[in-house]
Amino acid sequence: MMPLVTTLEARETQCTHIRLDGKRCRVKTNEEEYLCEHHAYDFYYFMRNPIKVAKQYRRYWGKAHHPACDKKGTLLCGCPNISDGAILFQALRRACKTSTRNTKVQKSITHMEMLEKTRKIRAYYRSISAEDIDLPPQSNRRQFRIFTYDRRAKRVVVKKIKDCIRNSEVLLKHLRRHAPIAVYYSTSKWLNPQNIGPDPFSKSGRRKFRKRGLLTNYHNTWLGQEFFIDVDYEMKDSRMAAEMTEKVIKWYKDNVNSKANLTVVRSGGKGFHVIDFDYDIKAHLEDNLPNSRMVLEAWNASYDYKDFKTKHGKVTASSVRQNISRNWKKSIIESMKRDGLLVDFEVTPDPRRIIRVPGTVHGKKMTVCEVISEDNIYDGAKAIE
Repeated sequence: MMPLVTTLEARETQCTHIRLDGKRCRVKTNEEEYLCEHHAYDFYYFMRNPIKVAKQYRRYWGKAHHPACDKKGTLLCGCPNISDGAILFQALRRACKTSTRNTKVQKSITHMEMLEKTRKIRAYYRSISAEDIDLPPQSNRRQFRIFTYDRRAKRVVVKKIKDCIRNSEVLLKHLRRHAPIAVYYSTSKWLNPQNIGPDPFSKSGRRKFRKRGLLTNYHNTWLGQEFFIDVDYEMKDSRMAAEMTEKVIKWYKDNVNSKANLTVVRSGGKGFHVIDFDYDIKAHLEDNLPNSRMVLEAWNASYDYKDFKTKHGKVTASSVRQNISRNWKKSIIESMKRDGLLVDFEVTPDPRRIIRVPGTVHGKKMTVCEVISEDNIYDGAKAIE
């Protein structure tokens, strides 16, 4: 019996987390259990504010998997690495941790952490050159957004870059000035990307379209969109995300475009982006949609134009092209689902999505988003000092 006791003691670890009262937890847990080192800290806040924790729990339940299965809260995805009971516990733990954000102590800690992150990010952008940033093709037709930390408001704010980003030098000036924790660009190309209007096919867009004078405040002409696949789901082992990325690349070349010159981007977080910049959806649909007049004629022939105009406010060739592109991509996504590929199924068909700029910093992980070759998928992300 002595060797067995020694083995069990060797597998136990002691929680060293410091609670708000200044004392350590010192609870021994088994390494194979799902209890984390903050379990006593989380349970304390659960008993202190159970209503808020319950609200956060409803938000996080079903979101411990990848985005392919958490959008509707379903768990029938077949993920082999974690059980439903573990997901339930992780969701509760995440809800408890979120409920602490409004406390004065936690706000002060978060503020100091964000200031330190901003300092490191600004130093990193000052140390790199414009060649280290990889802009997408036709960057002057895309909208760029930055997420910055406002030290006065003590929160993260989203800003749209009003300048036309024609090259990396222009973007680098904004990065050095604002030191953003995240930088994104629009996956679609627009005639006036700095002033994109609402989607007329969305619920919020329909309400905005009814407002008087809204259509004169922006130009909403969609110029096309390449093919973006976001392999972005939560896994303990990043190797599983790399293996899924390899499957996605092979599937895309076998089923969509055999001559595709794919660009693989490590997001800096938990996943990858697979992009085909040479495959323009608008060019693919050009045989069916050669000009705006034929688009509207085909639309009027298949739908009651007056009824649709009453519901949506206005029909344009650009909005019809967006809807056709969205539906066409959804058919490809359904094929990926049937073949068991686990990706973010909402990113690919949405013409108004944004994606991280390669060469910029992932503020949450403090790593660099970078373009990689297919041979370097299994390498780790580059961390900033």
